[in-house]
Amino acid sequence: MYSLEFKKKALSVVDKHGGSCIKAARELKVVCPRTLRRWRDEKAKPPRKRYTHLSRTQKRSIARHLQQGDSAALLSEHYGVSITTVYNIRDEYRQKGEFSFMERKEKIEVPRIDPKDLPDDIDALKKRCAELELDNAILEQTIEILKKEPGVDPSDLSNTEKMMVIGASKARFSVSDLCDRLCIARSSYYYSRNAAKRPDPHADMRNRIRAIFEQSGMTFGSERIWHSLRVGDDGLDPVIVSEKVVRRLMREEGLVVIYNKKKRTYSSYKGEISEHPGNKVCRNFHTDKPNVLWLTDITQFTLPDYKCYLSAIIDCFDGKVTSYRLSKNPDAKLANSTLIQAVGSIRASEHPMLHSDCGCHYRWPGWIGLCEAHGIVRSMSKRACSPDNAACEAFFGRLKNEFFYYRDWDSVSFEEFSDRLDRYIKYYNNDRKKKSLGWMSPMQYRKSLGYAA
Repeated sequence: MYSLEFKKKALSVVDKHGGSCIKAARELKVVCPRTLRRWRDEKAKPPRKRYTHLSRTQKRSIARHLQQGDSAALLSEHYGVSITTVYNIRDEYRQKGEFSFMERKEKIEVPRIDPKDLPDDIDALKKRCAELELDNAILEQTIEILKKEPGVDPSDLSNTEKMMVIGASKARFSVSDLCDRLCIARSSYYYSRNAAKRPDPHADMRNRIRAIFEQSGMTFGSERIWHSLRVGDDGLDPVIVSEKVVRRLMREEGLVVIYNKKKRTYSSYKGEISEHPGNKVCRNFHTDKPNVLWLTDITQFTLPDYKCYLSAIIDCFDGKVTSYRLSKNPDAKLANSTLIQAVGSIRASEHPMLHSDCGCHYRWPGWIGLCEAHGIVRSMSKRACSPDNAACEAFFGRLKNEFFYYRDWDSVSFEEFSDRLDRYIKYYNNDRKKKSLGWMSPMQYRKSLGYAA
């Protein structure tokens, strides 16, 4: 942790060198240029505006001023808070009413009614009592049936919710009075009631969507399920449906693809053990022909009883897995055998560029010798920069989400795991459709262009 005095001294050195953080870092020798730039930028920034903390009484006052039509910008300036805070107070007050900003021991002040203000006409009194009873009944049903907060405004409900409240209260009150009080036309109420009684027009679609989702191992999103329905991948007749409809039905059915967010725990970087060949790809992972640009990497699978490592080579032309090897040891033999298998699948005249990360497997003399012997041009990412090899990382992420995560791997031996992985990669190459390939698998795409028989 650098002291404040040191930061001031460092910034003065930066100023002495005309704002050059690199020259200042060379002179100081204890701080990097990146840190100096951050200190310089923080000094140049205007001081952050500090907002005051509002009491519950002030919040309630803001909410009431907004109800009276006062400007949110003026209230923000008057109370010393951001305009976003003012709008949040307004929204909270709309949802909970007077309960929003109350202390635990505070009670709502019930307005005292002066008997002199009451009308003398008995009929007018009865009418007023009937209105209050109607409002109370609507609020009770809104809280009980729809599980809304006590401060909810019934007129803000949707037509379907209003229909449910009217249906629960029409035994005590007339439909006309309820519709008037809830600000809904009688025709809209009857339409919503009849619509609720109609059978679900998407009942069969829901069953097909759920079946496709479960068959995919809960890995297909709305777009892939939409395409499966359009082409009849589930063995039934194709159906034309909007992708938005599929997305909505999946949301209503609770079909959510769960992606694992765990960070990578395995790193093969062992330092600069050989010359870096440079990044010749520069994150451009697109080619017009097969076997022009390959990507490679190693990923770890952590099972209950052991760990194993997958080395794969991906062709950037269509994402096909050109070769792969699985081993319990992430050694040079694993990487070399993957490369030997990949080279054996291409013609002697083909010399692809092979891009990797800075792992030690790709910097040993054995790997370099294999590349030189087969005329393969090496390219390498910057250290600790996964976006430089993003296409290969994306394949590993897709592989683990669709094949590995959220599966039961108890008592699964290494041989059985290897067989399952082999079946998935064959499915990925031959049958798994990709939108970027016109909804064809990599092999289907190559056959359509004449690159495979």
